[in-house]
Amino acid sequence: MDFLLVDDSGLALNMLRSKIKIFYPDASFQFAKNGREGVDLFSNFHGLGKKFDLIFLDQLMPKMDGIDCAKEILSQDPSSYIIMVTSNIQVSMQEEAKDTGILHFINKPATEEKLKVAFGAWKSFLNEQA
Repeated sequence: MDFLLVDDSGLALNMLRSKIKIFYPDASFQFAKNGREGVDLFSNFHGLGKKFDLIFLDQLMPKMDGIDCAKEILSQDPSSYIIMVTSNIQVSMQEEAKDTGILHFINKPATEEKLKVAFGAWKSFLNEQA
């Protein structure tokens, strides 16, 4: 499994990675510190004919925020499954993110329980697409 994690906090990235490893111990990760780096990593990976299984985006980041990052990623691959991990849980932001195509939200911090729910939603989504 290949995951793209995008967050400007190194601590948040490491914590999220360690929690995901509980569920997917053999997962591989690519990390970006802002939305622009996230789009670049996605584009490079996608250009090699590969696809990230899941993409986790923070919402508030320098250079490019999570919503703009999601827009660019989804313009390249509309089937990408994006989970926004954020402390900004304002309804207006969630509505904008959903309109963009972000399919799930996790309020920081990303706990095992929250990830279990997110992974369940992702698996349901995959089953619906099959």
